[in-house]
Amino acid sequence: MKNAEEIKVQHEFCSYEYPGKRPVSFPPSRDHSMVANAKCRLGIDPELLHLVVFMETCEAEFLVDLLSMVYIGDDHNSEIGVVCGKNTVLLRQVRQALDHLETFHFYEKDFDLSLLLDSADLLLSEPREIIASEAVKRRLPLAFFYDGNTDLPADRRILLDKGCAVFGKDEVELGELCIRLLDQEARRGRMSDAYQTI
Repeated sequence: MKNAEEIKVQHEFCSYEYPGKRPVSFPPSRDHSMVANAKCRLGIDPELLHLVVFMETCEAEFLVDLLSMVYIGDDHNSEIGVVCGKNTVLLRQVRQALDHLETFHFYEKDFDLSLLLDSADLLLSEPREIIASEAVKRRLPLAFFYDGNTDLPADRRILLDKGCAVFGKDEVELGELCIRLLDQEARRGRMSDAYQTI
């Protein structure tokens, strides 16, 4: 039985409208054929995992260290797409540091974010409202950067409480989480299934 806060949060998810005015919905399951098709459209081998990273407000050194750690620890079984929203300076700095590695793909602010998220097996992001809503729409496993120094809004906190998302307080903890999640298909599946409990 859902408590009053959970019902309120589900209502907020369902009524939230993101650009394009399409209402958020709760799919019955993760659409793996959609994921594979989106990877193909991006030129990514559907057999590889795709980590999509959406970070807009962090420091470049933080993001480079985090992504380098994931790259080294992942054993090159994944492709990593990096988006920095409107922060073109951050994207440029990270690209300069990592562009020599074929695993990484860098996407400008006007790239089709919906396509990127459709292709993701795991999303690494700051805990932003629009990203949380898009993850719910796709039942997408989430790893948040959250230092614990501020209160999370209820709609993001419940994703952590229900097991749809995990969080790391720094680049090392977050990097280790991503490496483990990329290696644990069953755990990602449980995170996706947990959206049913919201």
